[in-house]
Order: sequence, then structure tokens, then C-alpha cells
Amino acid sequence: MTGLGIGSRAQRRPGAAARGRTDTAAPAGHRDAAGHRAGVEPSGAPLRPMGAPRSLIFWCLLSVVLSQRVKVRNEVTGYVGDEAMLQCLFPTTSSEIKVSQVTWMKEMGGKKQNVAVYLPDHKPNFPLDNSGRLRFLNVSLQDATLIIQPLRMSDEGTYICEFATYPHGNEDGVTKLSILARPTNTAESRKVVVGNTTIPVAVCTSANGKPPARITWTSSLPGNFNASEVTNEDGTVTVTSQFNMVPMAVADQQQITCVINQRTLAKPENVLVTLSVLCE
Repeated sequence: MTGLGIGSRAQRRPGAAARGRTDTAAPAGHRDAAGHRAGVEPSGAPLRPMGAPRSLIFWCLLSVVLSQRVKVRNEVTGYVGDEAMLQCLFPTTSSEIKVSQVTWMKEMGGKKQNVAVYLPDHKPNFPLDNSGRLRFLNVSLQDATLIIQPLRMSDEGTYICEFATYPHGNEDGVTKLSILARPTNTAESRKVVVGNTTIPVAVCTSANGKPPARITWTSSLPGNFNASEVTNEDGTVTVTSQFNMVPMAVADQQQITCVINQRTLAKPENVLVTLSVLCE
């Protein structure tokens, strides 16, 4: 709509140039020449965007409300071998909304694959895994909470919980499942001979963890350390660190400590190593 009190109230002479003019929004309660308040239809109702039917606005708002009905946790973290619970609820009290099916899908290679399906009068179906690792917490059209146990690294990914409803169509929620793996930590010395060159005298390994561990060393002996990582086929990471020093006779039977920090550990894990330095 135009002419609703925008700009100066003074009338310009035809052909006069506008100098230093700043358009401002009309103050609340301002009325145009026809006596209408700015931003309000003659009927008193708030202005609608031009060309937007009331029915379209209604269905857009309804779609937002329905999507908010699907209750999921945006992110879930689990550990390899443990259990993960992917919550998904559709709590509706409206007798007009009918749910005919619930489906869990997983995004795989850019596509959505069904992983769990429930239809009334049918047993729950798990198309990608019939080993019994997947199950519904409750077999219900309002509660599609999914249990996965024991977790594997391959379970990590994005899951979509979908309710087929009538008459409003499909409503869904998305959950990202992250999988962590507790590493196996070991450390040992290497038998070395007294010499003048810096060489590895101990090695510490944090195997099959996710995320990868951070390894450091504590020692009263002069030396340094380095680390390398290898990503395994299942997505876990093995970290190997070497403690390096010039092997001296005085270092034989001395203890140094490998310190492993990793997200799944409640506190850093310390592994003692007794050095073995032999005389020629």
C-alpha cells in the first residue's frame, strides 16, 4: 500500500527538487487522508503481505506448529559397545490428527535409508539390521524412541524420525548420533645399547580410540617425544608416541611415564615404563 503517511507532511510544489529529505516511518496511530491508521486495514485487522492468501498463511503456520510437535534430541553421544537412545515423540491430543506410520531413516551416501519402521497391526521392521541390535522402546504411534545396542562405529550419523500423519502429511525431527570409542593404552621400553645418538627408548600406544588420544611423557631424564596417528577402517584412531634420548648407562632401570589424555577417560591414564639400556 502507498500513501500511508511516509515522509514529510509538507506538500512539495510540482517539479520541486527534493533536498536533504529523509523518509521516516509514520508514528504509531498516524492516519492517512482517508482516516486509516498506518499498517492497519480499514477493518482494523493487521496488514497482510500483498498476494498472500489467508489460507496459505494458515497452512504455513500450521506446518511450523506440527514440526515443533516432533520431540527429538538434536545430538546424542554414545560409546562403542554401549547403548544409545534416540528419543522421538509426537505428543498430540487432537483427535483430527491421525498417525499411520513411524519411520526412522539414516542419511547414507546422500540418500535416506530406512532403519526402523512401525505400522499398526505389523511387527516392527528393521531393514538394515536384523541382528536384534535395534528396537523400539515402546511400540507406539506417538513414541518412536529407538534403542541401539551394542553400538558400533558404523552407527554414527544423522537420523530422521518421521511420523506419517493425516491430513497434514509427514512430520519429522533430526538427531545426530556421535560415537566415541575408549582406547586401549599400552607402553613398553625398547632394549637399547649405550651410545651417542638420540634414539627411541620407549613407545606408548593408544589404540582404537575416538577421538584420538593426546600422549605426553614425564621424565627426569633429558629427552623428547613425537607422535603419529593411523585412522583405522572403522573410523577409530591409533596414536603411537616414542620417547627419544641419548642412551646412557645411568638411564638403565630408570622409570618414565606415558600420560594419555582422551575424551572417554575420566582422568589422564599414566603408564610407567622402566628403561632398559645395556652396556656394550
